[in-house]
Amino acid sequence: MAMVARKTGKILAKKAVKYARPKLATERRTSDSAAVSEDRKDSFHIVGIGASAGGLKALESFFSAMPVNCGMSFIVISHLDPKHSSMLPDLLKRYTKIMVDRAQDGIRVERDRIYVIPPNKEMTLVRGTLVLKKPSEPHGQRFPIDTFFRSLARDRKQRAICIILSGTGTDGTLGLRDVKAEGGMAMAQATASAEYDGMPRSAIATGLV
Repeated sequence: MAMVARKTGKILAKKAVKYARPKLATERRTSDSAAVSEDRKDSFHIVGIGASAGGLKALESFFSAMPVNCGMSFIVISHLDPKHSSMLPDLLKRYTKIMVDRAQDGIRVERDRIYVIPPNKEMTLVRGTLVLKKPSEPHGQRFPIDTFFRSLARDRKQRAICIILSGTGTDGTLGLRDVKAEGGMAMAQATASAEYDGMPRSAIATGLV
């Protein structure tokens, strides 16, 4: 899994360079320096990572192999018990030097950071800012990964990347379709290495990964 994560990191880094360079060239030709500064600040890729059962091991392997200054931001959406606090941010800090934060409502997403969804929250991305609210659906009928991926697709277009790791069910598959429709990238953990292959298998079955 660590080798897979290293290869993934290289792929993501190349993807970031591919889209960032033309944008910067265009920005240099504009006369509005304020607009240039703001556009450059928001020109990085945001990576949404969906994980459920068995996902912790995959997340640990992924981030332990991810370069610290990769220039991207990572948003982790996991299926959490709504009645218990999550230790996931603290656990991830053991395996990466990238700054790990618990996601908060109204936070503007920054490069080279990991944001982890808190329990009993629905999270979306709006104009580069995380929006958290209480879920409208009861526990067990929620699809937090789909919800975030869809907002990521709308907000980041071709600079959206979604990754589906170990988990049961199909959460993330519909959101993945939106990411691809907007020109983003979709990836999934190999089913052979996933402790629970339901989510990655569903993603791979779309033919879009």
